[in-house]
Amino acid sequence: MRVFYDLTQKELAVKLGISKSHLSEIESANKTPTINVLKGYSEIFEVPMSSIMFLAENVDSDVDIDKTTEFVDTKILAMLKFIKLRNLSCNNHISSEA
Repeated sequence: MRVFYDLTQKELAVKLGISKSHLSEIESANKTPTINVLKGYSEIFEVPMSSIMFLAENVDSDVDIDKTTEFVDTKILAMLKFIKLRNLSCNNHISSEA
């Protein structure tokens, strides 16, 4: 999600209130994010925590990684497109009220 929103690790780390190195370890799967970090992701990217947990669950399962990656990639892209359209719709609605 960070890359989709064109954020650097440093920018996202600041928003999450963690160090860049800690975020790097989370992204490389060397550390598990805390509930507070997941809540931060949810708030920053406007994605329900349940969706984040669902994606994490599917990535961590013992299934074929290529199939999992393909499945998760399509779900993430669909979710991000939905968020983008929702944000555009909200922005257009606000603009028309002004």
